[in-house]
Amino acid sequence: MLRRPVRDVGFRNVKNGGCGFSTFAVVGVDFEPAETYEFVDNAPAQIPERSPGLTDDGHWADILRLHAEDDRRFKDAFADAMRADLGEAAIRVVLTRFVHHTLDSSEQGFAAAAHCTVRELHHRVQFELAEPVRGVHARKSGTYVRGDSYFSEITVDFEPAKNYEFVSRVDGRQAYVDAVDEVFRIELGTPPVRVILTRIKHRNVDEDAFGGVVMLAVRKVRKHLRERATPAEAVPSAEDTVS
Repeated sequence: MLRRPVRDVGFRNVKNGGCGFSTFAVVGVDFEPAETYEFVDNAPAQIPERSPGLTDDGHWADILRLHAEDDRRFKDAFADAMRADLGEAAIRVVLTRFVHHTLDSSEQGFAAAAHCTVRELHHRVQFELAEPVRGVHARKSGTYVRGDSYFSEITVDFEPAKNYEFVSRVDGRQAYVDAVDEVFRIELGTPPVRVILTRIKHRNVDEDAFGGVVMLAVRKVRKHLRERATPAEAVPSAEDTVS
């Protein structure tokens, strides 16, 4: 996937999400070529500052223990999300910085940080297509608490182009198409690729629901390119369909 290291890929979110969902997360990552997927924790230990008024050594020991448990839990969430996004790519992920907040961090926040870090990596190292990749299909579905089922799905073709383009060949509510276009631009950046939306279906969802299926489609095409790549170049060798 990588021909050379990509250093200092960082993500910083110091906002409290509120409503029980906290998102404070600060991470730094180096990505290096490797023979298999590896995750290496080289982040310096984060030691809480002891308050001058805290004189009870037993209480301080409990604080340090809970801090270490939170650190491990959040790192595990980050590492799991990183591995899911990279799809077992032959790459070494070196964690160089990791900061959490006792009250304002969460597993969800660090999973989101992993996704944003991988996105930044792909913006720096953009894929190129030698031939089209057609029929990339992604679907998400489930059931609401009230019992109603829902789903959102798309099918997309990717073609070589001089510049990034998004083309819709579907009929339907424009707001949904615009939402798909927006998320593709966020996830892909500006590679020389034409993204062609050939199918869109949904039930009981709004436009925001398409963020997840677009991320699935992007993950699928990146995995496909890695699997088809030769050691010298990360491009498909022939026109393919990805289901």
